[in-house]
Amino acid sequence: MICGCRKGAEAFGRIEEARAESGFYILDGHQRVSEVLMVSKVTWDKLSDEDRKIIQQAAQDSVKFQKAAWDKFEKDALAKLIQGGVIVTEVKDVTPWKAAVKSVIEKYGVEYKAELEASAKSAK
Repeated sequence: MICGCRKGAEAFGRIEEARAESGFYILDGHQRVSEVLMVSKVTWDKLSDEDRKIIQQAAQDSVKFQKAAWDKFEKDALAKLIQGGVIVTEVKDVTPWKAAVKSVIEKYGVEYKAELEASAKSAK
């Protein structure tokens, strides 16, 4: 299997070529959308300590709402993909895949061992 779209269902649905060429979408747990609130250091350094705390608290307070809103957005997008004829496969157990790629990781992963271990640890 070749996964040509490392994005969520909504993004996959917007990529006409991906839908037309593959017609398949896999839910294997690696599609994640990184939602990051960023402020430039120049701007951050100009803020008062009180303003910084307010921004940090607002960001923390928004997490639960944002996660729920994004989950609904993705579920709706996935439903549209299915209605559009895309075949969606959900992988509930990645153990066979891990076993299948173990030798590849052992052979080629030496150079990136620290990064691979950090990635595996953060996924748990």
